[in-house]
Formats: sequence, C-alpha cells, structure tokens
Amino acid sequence: VGYLNSALELAPGTEAILIDLAKTYEQAGRKAEALKIYREAAGKARDREILIPVIEDALKRGDYKEAASLLKRYVARYSQDRNAYAQLGMVMGRLGNTGEQITYYAKAVELSPKDPVLLFNLGAAYEKAGKQKNALETFRKVLAVKPDDRDSLLKAAALSLKSGDHKSAYGYYGALLKKEKSNEY
Repeated sequence: VGYLNSALELAPGTEAILIDLAKTYEQAGRKAEALKIYREAAGKARDREILIPVIEDALKRGDYKEAASLLKRYVARYSQDRNAYAQLGMVMGRLGNTGEQITYYAKAVELSPKDPVLLFNLGAAYEKAGKQKNALETFRKVLAVKPDDRDSLLKAAALSLKSGDHKSAYGYYGALLKKEKSNEY
C-alpha cells in the first residue's frame, strides 16, 4: 500500500495504480477503502475495473440516478456490453422513464437478439408504456427462442385476448394447460 501510494504521488490519477491499490485493499479485507478509491476515481475514470464497483455500489444502495449517470458513461466507452444496457434499462424503469427503458433494453436485445430474459424485459417495458402491439410481438420472440416460457405464454395470451386475437390466445392458454393443469387457463 505504501509503495502504491508513493507511485500515485509520482503519477496522480493513473488508473492502473489506482486499480492495484484498490485491489490490494480488497485482498486485505478492507473493501470500504477500496470502494473509496474507486469512488474518488470514478468521476474521470475510463477503466471498467474502476467503474463497475462504483456502479454496483450505487445499485446496491438504490441510488438509481447515480447508477444511470455512471452506466451511461460506461456504455459510451463499452458499447458492446449488453448487460450494461440491460442494467441501464432496469434503472430507467426504476426512475420511471419508460421511454429510455425501452431504448436501452432494445439496445441490449440488438446485441443479443436471442436472449429470452432481455426479450422478456423489453416486452414488459413495452407493456408498461402501453405499447401492447410491440409487447405482444416481443413476447412472441421470447416464445420463438424458449417456447415453454410460462411468463411469456401468460403475457402473450393476455395481450392476444385483449387485442381480440382469440385464436392466438386460445393457443397460448392451451400451451399453458399442457404445462400445468389449472382452471385459470
């Protein structure tokens, strides 16, 4: 720790040194001190090893505004990280910004078009925004990837029924009955 602090005095703000110092604290069981280093560096940081712990801490504390700000900076730098886009979609939902929630989940799906969890979350965001047609289309995409997904079958059945597509609703409820005998279906 002493040598790393001396190195930081010679080269202030060097991310590699900051990361080594924080990891040394983590290895010594001093996680709070490591997080403090990451937090202090996060304002200008570009390295994911600094940003990720600070993002995780903001999410853990429920500070979604801070998490959104950090995640936006993160995806600007690491534009192929589907999980970061998915987290940003979740955060935007928590902040009540359904439009951006859809945008970020759509980007995550673009990066991983056959991921049933990302597709489901995008469908749920569409439904929350009142875009029933888009929601139904997205739940159908989930079912194309994972035909036995109970939650997607339920959503697709309800949305089909709501839109007046009784034939599709009947099919979805029939698939649900095959999975689980229930008077509800």
